[in-house]
Amino acid sequence: MTVRRRRGFTLIEMLAVIVLTTLVLSVAITFFIDLSRASSESVDHMRAGRRATALIDRLARDLEGTYLVKKPKETDPLEHPWLFLAESSAAGPGADRLKFMTRTASPRTSEGHESDVSVVAYSARPAEDGGIEVLRWSEPQLPKGLDRSIAADEGAGALVLASGIASFGVRLLDESGTWQTSWDS
Repeated sequence: MTVRRRRGFTLIEMLAVIVLTTLVLSVAITFFIDLSRASSESVDHMRAGRRATALIDRLARDLEGTYLVKKPKETDPLEHPWLFLAESSAAGPGADRLKFMTRTASPRTSEGHESDVSVVAYSARPAEDGGIEVLRWSEPQLPKGLDRSIAADEGAGALVLASGIASFGVRLLDESGTWQTSWDS
């Protein structure tokens, strides 16, 4: 009599396949998780770079339109609203509070006379997460008199332009070529 062997897989062969499949899947899942984490970090880094670029572009656009009217000596400077003010409230890289006149505002309507002059202020303050928030305030008209106050919170009409910034400061170059961290016109 002839003994026929049944063709099939033994228990050891099945366990070996399960172990190898588990190893391959765990390596693939680990690779996917690492790739996903790296992609997320890259997106966060790119988003932070874009926010910083947008902040610098906005500040540059406002500063490009900045001007100061030279007043005659007989004019009382306290009655004249034109100013450029830069103050440093901390030992940072430069002035963290700015207020100036700019001509970057575009008239909202074509009816009537509307000035392109506006008053703009920037200020930096500590954020809750430990970084710095940069706020921007603007008024589409000149004040009646000299106003040296700088809006530093949302209650005064300032908008948070950026948050989570490591440092913020503006330095100004004077006539002699020296960098200044404060300026008062």
